[in-house]
Amino acid sequence: HTDKLFTLVMGEIEQQGVTLKSGAIIDATVVESSVRPPCGGTVSSKDPEAGWTKKRDKWTYGYKAHLASDEETGLIKKVITTSADVHDSQVFGQLLKGNETAVYADKAYGSKENREILKGHGIADKLMYKGTRGKKQPNWQVQINKVWGRTRGGVERIFGHMKTGMKLGRSRYKGWERHQVHFDLIAIAYNLRQCVTLLNKKEKLAG
Repeated sequence: HTDKLFTLVMGEIEQQGVTLKSGAIIDATVVESSVRPPCGGTVSSKDPEAGWTKKRDKWTYGYKAHLASDEETGLIKKVITTSADVHDSQVFGQLLKGNETAVYADKAYGSKENREILKGHGIADKLMYKGTRGKKQPNWQVQINKVWGRTRGGVERIFGHMKTGMKLGRSRYKGWERHQVHFDLIAIAYNLRQCVTLLNKKEKLAG
């Protein structure tokens, strides 16, 4: 029932005067499985719901936490768990509410299908552009990636705090369901902490 708890907590946060804006930043982070990685890209019998993924020439066996964060407040709007082998873009639509004014995401999300989803909801498309193999990427795409990248980078601070301050570098549990509960609770704890920071800033400005 952590999804219901998440909704209740967000309702309380809004009652404190911290409101979610309409822009969203979407990204995912890999969390290593709690078991020893199986050999040769196989699946571990101790944690069969985990999966393999490769990032920066490093293979990891585990899960992904996909999340949508608020562009202005930095609060987490939603988090979804999958095995690590699920591509980031496959969860894109599930992270949207449909009422966002703009959505920022890195090049992994810049597929035609995802752009069509945003267009269909009238949401400003700020997904970074991927280059085409064998062709030089247009300069306007390079420059606009830099501009949108400054906003998109805000989600990295969330992941950084989760990995270091909340010890999410490696799983504590096995299986998709337990990870979803864990990620929901971490998102709630993060939002409560961020809410205190935002309220303190608001109080200082008012004073």
